Amino acid sequence: MAPMKAMNKPIKLIALAAAAAVALGLAACSGGASSSVAGSDAPSQNGQSAASSEAGKSESASSQEQSPGDSSGTGSESSAAGSQAPSIDEPAEGEQPGQLIDIETGNAAFDQKFKNNPIDQQYLKEMQNAISNVDMVTVSEKYTSLWKTEIEQAYKKLQNLAADDKEAYAEEQAQWEKDTPAALEKIYESAGSVGGSLAAVNAASQTMDYYRTRAAQIYAELYTYDPEFTYEFSAG
Repeated sequence: MAPMKAMNKPIKLIALAAAAAVALGLAACSGGASSSVAGSDAPSQNGQSAASSEAGKSESASSQEQSPGDSSGTGSESSAAGSQAPSIDEPAEGEQPGQLIDIETGNAAFDQKFKNNPIDQQYLKEMQNAISNVDMVTVSEKYTSLWKTEIEQAYKKLQNLAADDKEAYAEEQAQWEKDTPAALEKIYESAGSVGGSLAAVNAASQTMDYYRTRAAQIYAELYTYDPEFTYEFSAG
């Protein structure tokens, strides 16, 4: 039992110290009681400001603990929506090989029909399976040839249906054919300036885009006469 008595002494000393502190605190409060109401309010306001500041620091620290990629919901989603990159079948012009430039003619119905053409769908499948640069060049050259065929067949259909505008369309096609060598030369020069192993890939891809774009122009004209036109190519 002796140890128990020994332990009681520190406890009593602590209690006495606490009582003394309380007494000193009361005396200080009593001495400041004569301060004006405005003066007594100031420390309270300062205390509230300090508390508010501490709360702000706490919130700031909490937000900093979040991972950099986890910026809060709507802001992040809104930013992503605003900068949404195009999907693979609607890339911007000049993007990497294997993607397709977006065709927009101002006719939404035609644009949707062309977007779903079987040639593009098959091209994307084959390009996804192209492993080497040589493979990608081969695929692009194959579809360049297919788009040339589409141009020829669509133009024939247009000439048969557009009796009144046949001459105008003939002049348009003749001008395009005249401009083609210079356009292709520009493509080769642009692709060659990049250099490296991708030069041939870029040249082949952009050449295909050139013929595909012309085919789209003719089909857009044909659509005004025959909205149910069909493509020459069939994936089956």
